[in-house]
Amino acid sequence: MQPFLGRRFLTARHAGLVNFTITTHGRIEIAVTNAGIGGEINAVADMSIEGGQKVTAINLNSAFYDIKYQLRAMLKNGGGSIVNVSSILGLVGLAGVAG
Repeated sequence: MQPFLGRRFLTARHAGLVNFTITTHGRIEIAVTNAGIGGEINAVADMSIEGGQKVTAINLNSAFYDIKYQLRAMLKNGGGSIVNVSSILGLVGLAGVAG
């Protein structure tokens, strides 16, 4: 497993991407968040803490960081649209993961 990237790196990366977009294109009017991984193929009780943290960081926190920085930029220009994309697992459970 690759080392997990911490929150400071992720927030700086998301802010940097928004700043790059504004520098390159002048503003952000529409954005799409699309982050998600499945994680370890284990029951939740058998999942490592690191694996659980990685899934949460990517599937939840990453979308939050995207929206946070995109929204700031959009509000400065009067608004915009953000589309959040999820897999089917964002809506339904996965059989067998409880153990």
